[in-house]
Amino acid sequence: MARVQRLEAVLNRSLVFVAATITAAIAASAFGGVLAVDGWQALDVALLGLFGLLTFWIAIPAWASLAGALARLGGWRPAGFRRAEPDAEQRRRTAVVMPIYNEETGPVFANLEAMIEDLERLGAAERFDFFVLSDTTDAGVWLAEEAAWAALRQRLGPRARLFYRRRAVNHERKSGNLADFVTRWGGGYDFMLVLDADSLMSGETMVEMVRRLAANPEVALIQVPPRSIGRTSLFARFQQFSGALVGRTAAQGQAFWQLGEGNYWGHNAILRVAAFAGSCGLPQLPGRRPFGGAILSHDFVEAALLRRAGWKVWMCPELGGSWEEPPPSLLDFAVRDRRWCQGNIQHAAVVPAEGLHALSRAHLLMGILSYVAAPLWLLFLCGGLLLGFEQALTTPDYFVPGDPFPVWPASVAADALRLFGLSLVLLFVPKVIAWLEAMLDGTLARQLGGRLGLTLSLLLESVIATLLAPAMMLLHSRFVIEALSGADSGWRPQQRREGDFPFGAALKAHGGEVAIGILLGIAAGLLPGTLGWWYVPLAGGLLLTPLLSWLSAKRSVGAWLARRGLFLIPEETAPPTVVLRARQLAAAAAAEPIENPLAAVAGDRGLWTLHSAILAAVGETAPAGAALEDARVKFARGVELTGKEQALLLADPQTVERLSDGAAWRLTAPEGSPEGSPPSPAVA
Repeated sequence: MARVQRLEAVLNRSLVFVAATITAAIAASAFGGVLAVDGWQALDVALLGLFGLLTFWIAIPAWASLAGALARLGGWRPAGFRRAEPDAEQRRRTAVVMPIYNEETGPVFANLEAMIEDLERLGAAERFDFFVLSDTTDAGVWLAEEAAWAALRQRLGPRARLFYRRRAVNHERKSGNLADFVTRWGGGYDFMLVLDADSLMSGETMVEMVRRLAANPEVALIQVPPRSIGRTSLFARFQQFSGALVGRTAAQGQAFWQLGEGNYWGHNAILRVAAFAGSCGLPQLPGRRPFGGAILSHDFVEAALLRRAGWKVWMCPELGGSWEEPPPSLLDFAVRDRRWCQGNIQHAAVVPAEGLHALSRAHLLMGILSYVAAPLWLLFLCGGLLLGFEQALTTPDYFVPGDPFPVWPASVAADALRLFGLSLVLLFVPKVIAWLEAMLDGTLARQLGGRLGLTLSLLLESVIATLLAPAMMLLHSRFVIEALSGADSGWRPQQRREGDFPFGAALKAHGGEVAIGILLGIAAGLLPGTLGWWYVPLAGGLLLTPLLSWLSAKRSVGAWLARRGLFLIPEETAPPTVVLRARQLAAAAAAEPIENPLAAVAGDRGLWTLHSAILAAVGETAPAGAALEDARVKFARGVELTGKEQALLLADPQTVERLSDGAAWRLTAPEGSPEGSPPSPAVA
């Protein structure tokens, strides 16, 4: 069987990577012919190298999508991967962990409740324990989390297997949060199903993940790619549609060549706890940022460490039942991608690590290139501009010494046009393949709005993606430069709530793109012949960026398109039970951050009792130090406290004990009152 698996890996990967290499070589050879028409220069060599690399980069998903589609059509099943161990969920204990950080509490607990109910419907909930692992620093959100957890446990009653823990110190962010759980409680579980704050999974998928992991003792991780759902803005809806149509084909293509050397996306995946605990300790990287310090994008690295230890990592896109929420606007997408860019750039320090599998190194390099490709495209375009200006400023010489007849320059316009067409084909092949698959699948076509609706949606999605591509190139280029300069992205909670913003805000945010678009348009007009026309779409996309960003963030535009059958997804036309239930619970939830957290705890005996009990049970209290002492002094004197200081005091058993006397909060302590006096409700 091992021999068959090795042969399958060689064949599958050769089909994708050898084909991509040949494609890039043919394209580079043709481009070299275009460049050589007036002799070779250093700039020509640089442009040829960039073109070959970038063509190889876009050829990989094209060939992978084709391979994945053919594999699905032929009923391909990977050798050596056993599908399921019946009823394994009844014999194995699984911890479902959800790390959260300053999130909107209502939707988080709505998703948890929907998943628990879905497992109960299947009779499988008894062996799944749910853990909310909070790293929240906002005191009001923290109290809202505790209240929502207690309310859900009360609704679930005796069958509740839902636990809550908040860390007082956010050591190493999400990876440290999970490491803390594994260290303290992981020994009690066979498997750990990792969720994100916006994750939702069906009970059937969670049970099947347990069964497959149990049936394959050499496997440490199974990743089920999440699909985007739940948003109404145009920007979100076009992402959701693209994921439902193109994403499924792309994921199948990845699974086809990755096989047991797959990757980890950080959530909506199940891990073998013992393997994770024994293999995935993350080091502090030496040196300064962006390459040194704590590893930010831990998921790729953890998959590489598991594979180094001999474990298999699989992706199973055919399972479905795995969802997340997309960013609601281009601006929110950029904030998230800035953080991801820094984490992926940091992987350059991990690539040469000893003992990593070749495919693990490839995953890390591909993650880096997913962002570095943007400045490479930018350099390629700038090089083309320089070459064009050089031609414009050079006086052609049609006569060669010794030859009485003029030598006319060869035209390479047709060759350049064919190369441009090849690039477009490679970029759009995954979309076309996904469209063909959907058109041949009547059920999927209906769920995506019908054959006409999905066709129109795909055309509109392609137009939007094309218009936004120049802005994304500039944004990613800026992110790479910032990361390489050592600028930290920080750790801000992801914006998940939708909301319109004024056009002026979009214009201010995208002023750089507009300025570059104007300069590019002017430069294009100065280029000789028809060369300038190649840059007009880029300049146009950049000039339209503020308008596109503003319009695409509007929920009304997305809703208008949905009413006309565009950008529909299966979760809307044929929603699974768990999705409907989560949506219903989120609509009914009203868990907002608690205003004046200290005053709220002091004035509500039930809230004080709950908070005190959680603090004592978890044992996570505020670390002693100057910050805590300063907050205590300010609290005693009635001085206004920051949110961080209130969170410190709510993690301080001494302060929380003082809050037990709610009557004290009805007193008013003037500024500068001696330590020990109760603070004023107005400044608490």
